[in-house]
Amino acid sequence: MSEQEVTYSTVRFHKSAGLQKQVRPEETKGPREAGYRIFQYGQQKKLQEILNHHNNCSNMQSDINLKDEQLKNKSIECNLLESLNRDKNRLYNKTKTVLDSLQHTGRGDKVYWFCYGMKCYYFVMDRKPWIRCKQTCQNSSFSLLKIDNEDELKFLQLVVPSDSCWIGLSYDNKKKDWAWIDNHPSKLIP
Repeated sequence: MSEQEVTYSTVRFHKSAGLQKQVRPEETKGPREAGYRIFQYGQQKKLQEILNHHNNCSNMQSDINLKDEQLKNKSIECNLLESLNRDKNRLYNKTKTVLDSLQHTGRGDKVYWFCYGMKCYYFVMDRKPWIRCKQTCQNSSFSLLKIDNEDELKFLQLVVPSDSCWIGLSYDNKKKDWAWIDNHPSKLIP
């Protein structure tokens, strides 16, 4: 045999009947069914990606809306704080003017100044009758003390001796009732 002569052959082996694997009809997949499953999986994957992107966009839009709302609230808060600061400065200047004028009166009265909560208190201990104290307060753009609630009353009872100052509460003989000098009834006296 020369090198140029090559013979090819196909060899087939037959398995014995006991060794052959039984193939069930439902396990057989033709090329068409496999292609359909690949296409269906690809569609489901693409649909899931689209839904994920949509959810991400919705979440981002919700975040943007939340940030916009927070910014709006901060702007409102900033405006309120600026307004409060202007009011505080205006009241400070007004109070400072009154305090400066009271300090230059030459009287030897004792003066006490302190704050509690949102209120500031200015006490002048000069032993005037109630009506004259009321007039002094009005002349200085102040008012006699008005106590709004139990906490404030308890605080003032601890800080100020009861016989050392007047408050803006008076008894109306006609109505037979206590009232503040702004004519509002007292919530603290039954």
